[in-house]
Amino acid sequence: MRVFTARLYHETNSFAPGTTGLADFAPRSGDDVQKARGDGSVLGAALEFAAGRGWEIVPSFDLHASPSAMVDDEVLATALRHVDTDLPRALRGGLDGIFLVLHGAMCTRSHPDAEGVLLSRVRQHLRGADIPVAAVLDLHANVSPAMAANADILVAYRCNPHTDAAETGVRTASLLHEAMRNRVLYRTHLRTVPVILPPTGTGTTEEPMRGLLAIARRHECGPVVAASICPGFAQADTPFTRMSFQIVAEDSPEGNAAAQRAGDDLAGYALANAAAGIPREWNLPEAVRDAVKHGEYPALIVEPADNIGGGTAGDATWLLDEFLRQGIRGAGVVLNAPEAVQSLRGVPAGGRTTVTLGGKHPQLSGPALTLEVEVMRHSDGVFDLADRRSHLASMMGTRIDMGPTALVDCAGNLVLLTSRPTPPMDLGQWLCVGVQPAELGLIGIKAAVAHRRAYDTIARRSYTVSTPGPCTSDLATLPYHRLARPVFPLDPLP
Repeated sequence: MRVFTARLYHETNSFAPGTTGLADFAPRSGDDVQKARGDGSVLGAALEFAAGRGWEIVPSFDLHASPSAMVDDEVLATALRHVDTDLPRALRGGLDGIFLVLHGAMCTRSHPDAEGVLLSRVRQHLRGADIPVAAVLDLHANVSPAMAANADILVAYRCNPHTDAAETGVRTASLLHEAMRNRVLYRTHLRTVPVILPPTGTGTTEEPMRGLLAIARRHECGPVVAASICPGFAQADTPFTRMSFQIVAEDSPEGNAAAQRAGDDLAGYALANAAAGIPREWNLPEAVRDAVKHGEYPALIVEPADNIGGGTAGDATWLLDEFLRQGIRGAGVVLNAPEAVQSLRGVPAGGRTTVTLGGKHPQLSGPALTLEVEVMRHSDGVFDLADRRSHLASMMGTRIDMGPTALVDCAGNLVLLTSRPTPPMDLGQWLCVGVQPAELGLIGIKAAVAHRRAYDTIARRSYTVSTPGPCTSDLATLPYHRLARPVFPLDPLP
């Protein structure tokens, strides 16, 4: 079986400052795509499955980047050029299937539905040929009609944190294998509801996601082979930003009817329970005081407004500033501060100096802090995941590069300064610089949900706090322009 394979993966935060360019996607093409095999990512797992099933992979391109700001049009244009060149060549040589790894919430300056554009272009080249198209999506995809119409098999992760990303790649590849081997015709049915949830409301062990996933599993029988729940990514300002369900069923009257029933059940539950996905968050100073009062450490101070896994820069100083205001000692904070790391390069371990952190966008990420620090350690910032099923593996594989780092002591608190925004999804981030996170007092966490698999294993208390930032849970404060209204919670439920 010859299978055309490519990856276009990015979660775009429309409200984060800056632009994500082609160089940020570490472009690979041709046989270099296969270098992902065995790296713990969705693509890597699918390539391992393909080898085990004897597929002949026809690799096209690999464009993936960590969540960040709006994507330059050149990135999508590059992907389309590869499709226009590589897919016709593959078709001339004979092709049995197409396997794509996507995110589902990628926006460029000109295209709010990058994946829909890509899948539409793929379908145009097929010209009606009976070649199944399968694609894997992140759970936070904003699924458009174009995406569903042009993919026979559209399957999203089931877990948040995304511990099942690689597993989902294998599950999707298995469905494609079945379609190719037995000539089974599948169809993706799309159902949406006018609901958007902040990232903090999309954890799959809590409502409404827990109940929705249970309904989906009940409907996966008979002609329905996959039912996915995508609560969407609220920080992507698109006409398609909302909760959606993708039901993959055999393309038959029975399959269509079963998919309709599944969609009805899911939509009804989502509308009835949407309010459960709007979180209550602590005031930051009160959360710190409460954590100190109880003295149960480590205590997590979780800051979703600077959720690096949601595309922020990871440079907000709100938490560190508050720790210092309250005289906290023994805390740990990770800040993305490439300029500060560069300024510290000549300062040896044990040396003291002053450094300025943050302040690039004071309204979004807090004030600039000029602080006296002691350098504890320099590092290249490369580490292997302590947990190969970490949420981080779905985005970046199992070897993570934070860029050059500096670990500093600031008034008795450890601050890990990185050169690249690195989501706090794995304890290896601290362990690689010689810090045992379980021995810290307060730990600042720039995340919404994805940190839980790692940090819940050591935390004794956890506080989710409200601060300004491009990934705020208060969706009413975001300047939406493309979002289709009405939609809850900005508008009343129907």
